[in-house]
Amino acid sequence: VLIQDTGRHTIRGGIHYMVKVEGSGAYTCTLTFTLDGATRSVSETMNATYTHAERSVISSFLLLGSNFTKRCLVFVPGAGEHVVDVIWLDKNKDMFDSEPSDRIYTSALTQDEPKGEWLELLLNFSELRQEDFYLNYTCRVFNSQGNSERYFTLLPTDPNIILPIGLVFGGVTVLFVISVTVYYIFRIDIVLCFRRAFPNFSLLDLDGKLYDAYVAYPNPGAFGFSEEVEKFALQTLPEVLEQACGYKLFIAGRDCLPGQAIVDSVDENLQASRRVLLLYTASTFIKKSNSYSCRIFQCPQQRGSNGVLSSQVILVELEEITPAQLALFPESVRHLRKKQGAVCWWKSLRTRQKWRTWREDEERRGKDSQVSPSLSPSSRFWKEIRYHMPVRGKRAAYPEKTALLNL
Repeated sequence: VLIQDTGRHTIRGGIHYMVKVEGSGAYTCTLTFTLDGATRSVSETMNATYTHAERSVISSFLLLGSNFTKRCLVFVPGAGEHVVDVIWLDKNKDMFDSEPSDRIYTSALTQDEPKGEWLELLLNFSELRQEDFYLNYTCRVFNSQGNSERYFTLLPTDPNIILPIGLVFGGVTVLFVISVTVYYIFRIDIVLCFRRAFPNFSLLDLDGKLYDAYVAYPNPGAFGFSEEVEKFALQTLPEVLEQACGYKLFIAGRDCLPGQAIVDSVDENLQASRRVLLLYTASTFIKKSNSYSCRIFQCPQQRGSNGVLSSQVILVELEEITPAQLALFPESVRHLRKKQGAVCWWKSLRTRQKWRTWREDEERRGKDSQVSPSLSPSSRFWKEIRYHMPVRGKRAAYPEKTALLNL
């Protein structure tokens, strides 16, 4: 007989009644017996606490295709054999099988201890699929007195945005570095290709200029004059830039009007030109007192310092300049050369010399020769010149100049 102190609940004859929350308290077991004609009794009291088995949700973040195992661990107190079952149920309350061949199966394990027994039942997923997520998987423990449940829900892994963002940022950075590198190496070819693709992409027709470039070089009688420089200015430049590329040049010594003062011609035609091609050698700027050299070469730089031709001067270096020779150049020329560099004809001559040797060998074999690479508009030197030159387009002429030339 088990009697609560309050006298409200009694358990008799091995029949067990479900205890509710209000049944918590002290319970006394009393044994009454007769010994030698005397009635005696023995009792023992214990405290019972009611614990409500609430459900809980365990969320696990997993990836599709991965395996997963969830453990249901139950402790049954007391010595002796217990009749307690542990099962896993799906959303339809159907029990999972224990066959390892199934994609979802269970495996059991028990462990005895002096104070009770541990029951362990594993729910194994050999491969997670989309239909496994957002469902309740229930672990039920039951015996003849009742049951208790816990369940968990599988949730897919949250998208890891850090990795995609890092990949995108890294890809953009690599692409930017590659683009800058490619543009730095092939910028001349890219610009020239763009000009060929969009030949009318220019507003030069509206600037009122007559010439694409003013060619400045030491004329005969001036300090630093060279027949090679004169030949380059009067033959090579017109052959490539005017005849092959369609530019219009003003070349001092070729296009000056008869009787016109040199100073007036320089000033007028510099203003009528979009660029200045400055041809020089190592001896061009050595003698600073030469008046003609000052007018032809230093005027463009002096004008540049006043903002007229600062970004329009193209330095054309006809022979290799040593550091000692460069130190004797005017400061404005050194500054311009350092800032934007010079287009070096002497490098093209080296290539031309190699080509000439190859051409002579080909002619000996009876093969036709082609145009020298140094005179081809597609050679490196002329590409650099064309890169600095203005975009070609329809050219407007001054009516006064045209009328004067027709006299």
